[in-house]
Amino acid sequence: MHQLALEAYDLASGNLIYEVAITHWVKFTHSHIQVVQEKSLYWINLQSGHFEIPEDPTDEGSNQFLFENPSHFEENQPGFSDFKLFFKQNFDENIVKAMDCWDGNDKIIFSYYLYDNGWKNYLRVCNLAFETLVLELIAEGDAIGYHTFTLLNDQLIFVKDKIKLVIYEKL
Repeated sequence: MHQLALEAYDLASGNLIYEVAITHWVKFTHSHIQVVQEKSLYWINLQSGHFEIPEDPTDEGSNQFLFENPSHFEENQPGFSDFKLFFKQNFDENIVKAMDCWDGNDKIIFSYYLYDNGWKNYLRVCNLAFETLVLELIAEGDAIGYHTFTLLNDQLIFVKDKIKLVIYEKL
């Protein structure tokens, strides 16, 4: 699993102000970022780098840019075998290597790998009945992606073939 960190720098001097190791970030507001640490949600103040609870974390006015990232699972992690079985039963696909998954109110988005004369990374958007709404081949090759898509204000964003930025509006 990749080690992520939130880093803040002084633009004038280039000096590091703070660095906070994070497992996974979920969303951020104008003043805070919400992260997952040891399976719990926490808020980090972007000015200070300190863990704290914002005055009003549900204030939608402060969520001008609502980013949401998927959870990342690799083959050697607990839970991956459950996804592998799920994909075999529902889509007749044998996923391998790694998978990103985002679970929303009315959709689930998966990014996963299959071997078919080479490694292929697919993005699948399903409704809650697991009916496929979008299926795209987004990359081919040996490299494994991490957080291969993101959501920004309900827009699905990903890079296809390492050169094309794809944005789905309000899926």
